[in-house]
Order: sequence, then structure tokens, then C-alpha cells
Amino acid sequence: MIPRRFLWVEGFLFLFAALCIGRLFYWQVLQYDRFAEAAKNQTESTVNIGASRGKILASDNSILVSNQKAYLLFAVLPEIKKQIKENETYDDLIERIGNSLTPILTAERLQYREKPTEADKEDLKKQIYAEITQQLKQPNLIWVPLSKKLGQEAKEKIEKLKIKSIGFQEDSKRFYPEG
Repeated sequence: MIPRRFLWVEGFLFLFAALCIGRLFYWQVLQYDRFAEAAKNQTESTVNIGASRGKILASDNSILVSNQKAYLLFAVLPEIKKQIKENETYDDLIERIGNSLTPILTAERLQYREKPTEADKEDLKKQIYAEITQQLKQPNLIWVPLSKKLGQEAKEKIEKLKIKSIGFQEDSKRFYPEG
């Protein structure tokens, strides 16, 4: 005959094992989709590490090619949506941001063109405005790039606009002192 104590211990162990198996079933079968997505988000990430490029020197040690600081201009879309004023739509806000950034970005890009005509300037202005508004209207995104390789002067002008949802990421661009 089995003592009563062993039956209690055996019953407790059986109940504990049943609870563990039930909980494992819950996590592994019923909650599979949630944990599969969480695991995917944790393990998959892309990080671009820009290699610093060196200077190119002539035989007399004068610089032929060097690096200059540049900036990536980006927008954080959820923060932009928080800036909507009363009686203003999201499209109105995007238009306002586009109108304030376009002249600065146009001037930045025009400095690299030789003798642009007025038609070229207007076409470039329309193109930049369209790029900005298209990026700001992206659905389901948090971060969008607006312009690459901005110079220090353009960065400072954009910072003076004090648009809360606009940011900069440091980058570099090649500089050719002799043209």
C-alpha cells in the first residue's frame, strides 16, 4: 500500500507538470505569431557604417581630394503630425514645411551647377518641393530622408526655421579644392 504522503506529492507533481505543459502550449502555439514578429524585429536590423575616406595627395603633398562635413536632412513623421495647428490639415502642414525648406535646398543644389538659367532654377525648385512633399506623405513610416549631402550653411539656415520634427545626421562628402 502506498502511503498517503506519496499520493499528495505525486498529485502535486502531476498538477505542476500539467500547468507547465499548458503554459508552454499557450506560449508556443497560441501566441506564436506575436513572438515570431517580436523575434524578427529583434534579430533583423540594418546598420550602415560609412567608411571614412582618406585624402588624396599630390607628389608635393598638396591636397587633391579631401573630405568635408555634410549632413543628411530627415523628418520624423509622427512628430510632424503633432505640429498640426487648429483648423489646419496635414497637407497644409506639409505644404508649409515644403515651402520653407525648398528655397534653402534649391540654393544648396544650385551652387554645384554652372550658370543655371531661370527655367533651370524653377524646374529644380519644383522638383525639390515635389520630393519633400512626397517623402512627408509616406504612409506607415516613422523616419524619412529629405535631402543628402547638405553643407554646413544650409544646415544652419534650416535649424533657424526651428521645425521640431526635422533633424540632421552627420555625413561626409568629397571636396576637390582645385575644382
